[in-house]
Amino acid sequence: MGTARRMALRRVAYLLGACVLVAWVGAPAREARGEDPALAEFLLKAGRTAFEKGDYDDAFSKLKKSAEESLQDFEVQYWLAITCEKREDLPLAVGYYRLFLRNVDGATKASVLPAGYGPLAKKARQRLDILAAATTERSKLDEALAAKLVALAGKHKASNPEAAKRAARWAWRLVGEAPEVRALLEQLDEDPRPRESQGPADPDIVALQQEEPRKPFEDLPAVTHGKNMLYQRVFGRHEHWSWDKGVVTIDCPDMGQLAWPVVEQTVGGRFIVELEGRVLAEHDAKWAVGPAFGQRDAFIAVFFMRSQIVISRAVTGGGFKDLTGVGMTAIDPMAWHRLAVRVDGTQLTVWLDGKQMIDHTMAQPLEATTGVGLWYQRAKVELRSLRHGALP
Repeated sequence: MGTARRMALRRVAYLLGACVLVAWVGAPAREARGEDPALAEFLLKAGRTAFEKGDYDDAFSKLKKSAEESLQDFEVQYWLAITCEKREDLPLAVGYYRLFLRNVDGATKASVLPAGYGPLAKKARQRLDILAAATTERSKLDEALAAKLVALAGKHKASNPEAAKRAARWAWRLVGEAPEVRALLEQLDEDPRPRESQGPADPDIVALQQEEPRKPFEDLPAVTHGKNMLYQRVFGRHEHWSWDKGVVTIDCPDMGQLAWPVVEQTVGGRFIVELEGRVLAEHDAKWAVGPAFGQRDAFIAVFFMRSQIVISRAVTGGGFKDLTGVGMTAIDPMAWHRLAVRVDGTQLTVWLDGKQMIDHTMAQPLEATTGVGLWYQRAKVELRSLRHGALP
């Protein structure tokens, strides 16, 4: 690929914001990021060779490293997509397909699309259509199963109300508050969202918690208890939120939004908040996601971005005032990352993937009663845990 074409592609990628280091007003300078196009091309070939041999884990590892070594050539995104399909990580495959096609569209408009990318784009669109059809088929199956559960619950609500409530809860998890499910829940006087006041833990939730991918707070000091706010669905229903068991996908293409639980989650002045998630699609270079804690009109948020972590305080009248932040080498947003925040009086410490990134002293401690929420903006994110726990 010629130097002029590479430079043109670099400008396109910058404008798209698909592979750009994030800029955030008021944040500290970012760590410089070097590129090695020759190494990127070598790793791409090695990744494709591993893919052809059927070693998809090795292929994924080499292809990810290739993507990290060059911000110019986005062919690697296509190979990452098909590799993710082989590894049965379909949400991540969809994210890479869409990122690749977004870059193809931008390069096409700028008349700098390299030869050979057109056929790859055609294949990527075909795979997206197939994956979308599979998702639609699954939704139909979920709706059919939910209808059977609603019918079963209606049949037994008088003779066996507990069984009816259990069936209604599962229907709610499959399709949410569809009209027939909502009507059934009202008839049974049942709230499917577990609350502490409801007594012992719902056995369905316990079963889901056993499926959690990581040990809670495994890189941090022991906590006296921990609540995964996603498995308990304390956020209720929101526009652009979709659920699959305890995993939530949030698609927010525009300005930032702050979600507070409908079942209030409170902690004292000493606690840990941990978020585990990934970004399936970047709608803008300034995407961000992270936990918030405090009061609804006076809170602190810890933003996790592509190349920065920033701690900000909400200010009266709207907007944020950055307290501190740290730059880092741009990460792969489509990989799973774990952001953890420990608040101990005035001391606020932040980890990313087990590595301590920030140790900040606040001017004053948070109030004794502090709520926990979630901030997100300009991205499609997938979260599989958002938990909080009290420090011992």
